[in-house]
Amino acid sequence: MIITIIPGYKGNKKHYKYLIKELSKKAKVKFIKIDWNKPLSALEKIIIKTDIIIGHSLGALIVYKISTHRKINKVIICSLSPLLEEDLTKHMQNIVRKNIGDVWLNDLKKIKYGKTKSKNIIALYGDKESEKIKKRSHELINRNVCIPNCGHSILKRYTKAIVGNL
Repeated sequence: MIITIIPGYKGNKKHYKYLIKELSKKAKVKFIKIDWNKPLSALEKIIIKTDIIIGHSLGALIVYKISTHRKINKVIICSLSPLLEEDLTKHMQNIVRKNIGDVWLNDLKKIKYGKTKSKNIIALYGDKESEKIKKRSHELINRNVCIPNCGHSILKRYTKAIVGNL
């Protein structure tokens, strides 16, 4: 079995070392290094041979969009960044422009969430995260898990929830 991780913005293996360690006990783990200079419309079309795909934050948005193009055995969305459609408010546009750039911003303005083709999809988020993350997760995904005493970062408590939902 292969489990693939797509990190949040500028995330690297070091940020996910505990998750990688725990997942490695269950399967082969692939960590995808994202070229953040490419827009979402290019990243959502990447072909990944995997049994389970896990995305975190902005990586969760990429994973969700990948799942709208093709069926994947299991999709785990962690702390989905709500940045499409009406979620892309002026305030969020300014944050995207400042941190990721105009290429991403212009791309995000054109993309819709869409409907996933994967039947086995679950959203996880910490109970200390924004209401917007929780709301969007519930609107897009039927199976949601709120992790108690947890924020946005994938630390030990978050990792245990991911492993428990494989």
